[in-house]
Amino acid sequence: MHIEYMGCPAGCLLRFQTRATADGNVAGWHGPTVSFDRNDDTFDLGYSNTDSNGTLTVKQKLKPARTATDGINLSTGLVNIRTKFVSTRINDLAFKLVKLQESYDSPAYSELEISDLKTFTYESDELAVQNLENDIDNALTSSGYDLEEPGSGGFVESVKTLTETVKRFFSGFFSRG
Repeated sequence: MHIEYMGCPAGCLLRFQTRATADGNVAGWHGPTVSFDRNDDTFDLGYSNTDSNGTLTVKQKLKPARTATDGINLSTGLVNIRTKFVSTRINDLAFKLVKLQESYDSPAYSELEISDLKTFTYESDELAVQNLENDIDNALTSSGYDLEEPGSGGFVESVKTLTETVKRFFSGFFSRG
């Protein structure tokens, strides 16, 4: 570019990140976690957020030519999506969730690890929401925990609290529906 534009000095190279939607909208990502990958002409995007529930980290690539392929959604260009959530510890117990998607519109493979108890895998968000609670109850029961009289503030109660947090993630933020 031969002039300064939006903070880019004269001579900088501008790369379009998205195609226009049917109504002419375009978008761009910026910040310290955005970089252009010359090897495959994609943008590496990432972000991380920590709140009282835990830490969420997302890493993904953006293929500009695949954005707005439906004329509406700019996110259709997102590929190689890796989402990781590590819960806040409750009674020395934490959940680690890793969700992998080939592309924005593809089904997600999820792996949920519960400290030293067990690891569960799910082929879709819907299956995780439908089966997570029963799978965890079965794991607790087979490990000798009493679900009827778990005791206040104990391991079972902590697992149940963290299970609800993970279910909210699958039903909310992670959901593509």
